[in-house]
Amino acid sequence: MKSEADELAKPALQLLRTQYRTSPNVQIVYAEGIQILERATRLNGADNAFYVAALESFLADILLALAPDASAINNARNLSDTALLRIESTESPKTNVTEVATHTALLNAIASKAMGDRDSAFRSLETNETRLARFLDMTWVDLVSLRRQRVLMLQRKEDFIQLANDAPRYRNSHPAEYYASLKRFFEYLLNQRYIDLARQSFPALQLAYERTSSELPLVAKVSFLKNTGHYLILEGSPRKGMSVLTQAMSAAVQFNLHGQARQISQLIQEAPIGMPLLHTFRI
Repeated sequence: MKSEADELAKPALQLLRTQYRTSPNVQIVYAEGIQILERATRLNGADNAFYVAALESFLADILLALAPDASAINNARNLSDTALLRIESTESPKTNVTEVATHTALLNAIASKAMGDRDSAFRSLETNETRLARFLDMTWVDLVSLRRQRVLMLQRKEDFIQLANDAPRYRNSHPAEYYASLKRFFEYLLNQRYIDLARQSFPALQLAYERTSSELPLVAKVSFLKNTGHYLILEGSPRKGMSVLTQAMSAAVQFNLHGQARQISQLIQEAPIGMPLLHTFRI
């Protein structure tokens, strides 16, 4: 039986997720979500309410997408901390909890990394991977997003190769995670100037994106445009690449996706020299 808090949070979260994929103003979605969260946390059963935790995770995700300043990133970290505590004590079925729990743990580490606190980010990944495996009996596939984040932070060639080699093992069971792993491998190839390998990898990345794009939030779609523009510039089609980056920048500005806008702006500035780098997200 759902608590009063979950009775409020569940349908509201479903509506907010739809709005997030389609709304021209993500800030309004966030503001509405905060109001609902404040109401839900005052209701019975909020302490171990799964959908309240999922709402907190969703709002942390939006803050990281907007990334207007350090205060917002710190709020995202706090929201993800609270959500993880609720998830630990929830009585919801594992099938409901797994995706939200791992994504929330990922957001927690990303927030620390974005604040420039790498040590806290690594501790968050290690602690939460152990914690989720113990409390929720998660498998290595369930936790792949946390390992992928560690790969991104360490930036070691052998880790990226392993990430790419493992990805086909969960291509069908976890298509969004498969796409995310290919995307991060592709970004690494571009930044390391492995253009021939990037050219070979791009069709698989496009196909993986097409398979899951209808479920992705707007920020992920803008990010794919960013990767495509970056690739086209390095691949030898600078005019076409700049056109794609301009589209991505327009969408990032329109939807207040400040983190994406900063990355795209940097690529556009470096494009004239022909060797733009995708800089790690940090406030």
